[in-house]
Amino acid sequence: MVLQKRGTGFLSCSYLDTKPTNYAINTILFEHDTGNSYVWNGAAWVSFIGYNIQGRAVPSVSVVGASLMTLEGAFAGLTQTAGGTSTHTLDTTEGFFSNYVSAATANVNTGITTPAAVNNITTPNFYPTIRARFKIDSTTASRVWIGFIALPIVVGDAPMASGTAGVLFGFGTADTTFIVKSNDASGAAATTVMTGITKDANWHTVSITLTPTPNAVIVLDDGAGEKTKTLTTAADIPAATQSLGVFCTGQTSTTTAKTFSAKLFEMRAAK
Repeated sequence: MVLQKRGTGFLSCSYLDTKPTNYAINTILFEHDTGNSYVWNGAAWVSFIGYNIQGRAVPSVSVVGASLMTLEGAFAGLTQTAGGTSTHTLDTTEGFFSNYVSAATANVNTGITTPAAVNNITTPNFYPTIRARFKIDSTTASRVWIGFIALPIVVGDAPMASGTAGVLFGFGTADTTFIVKSNDASGAAATTVMTGITKDANWHTVSITLTPTPNAVIVLDDGAGEKTKTLTTAADIPAATQSLGVFCTGQTSTTTAKTFSAKLFEMRAAK
């Protein structure tokens, strides 16, 4: 059977067919005659059997206060931060999600963070992908940072201190669009702008994939046009063996409280 495209990001073929190498990272391929499924990580087709969920955060009514999501697997060592009275919401459109409400304090996190380098859980050698479904209640005097970083995140418009490795998606207070901050652990982080993709307070889904090439692929929502950014400059991407933590958080920049909402935060990796 000839390779067939079944929809955006989904292919099918026979196990005898030559698998393509020109599709986007996270494309799924199904072998109809073996029942095996694979995901393209940018360098190889990896079996779903080996491309497992390593950590996940999901909303849970069994936890309250600052700890609004159940942290599973490798995410068990992460920190949930919210200084205000946080809540859950059951929405007719989005379903069930958690709301991290910050304190009315300037420059604080409100969301999920890695507390220290000892809690780092992956490297680019493992082809990790994180995916988050999120929103913040206002883009005024606020920030959003989601991604990988080697050291605890800095509360500010420069979330990676000079010389800190990482790849973060989001926006700072002065940004008008979504951006990507990235660094290989030397000097200041590079900034890649998603031109024309205006930051807003709507729900979004973002995925970030790292490979040891080095390579980083950031996909926002449907990935159309500027919503996909592929980083290939070694000086801007963590090295293959760099240990990294994960972050999914909003931040305040003034004494106005902010609400960062999350429906899902998870990481898959080859190992």
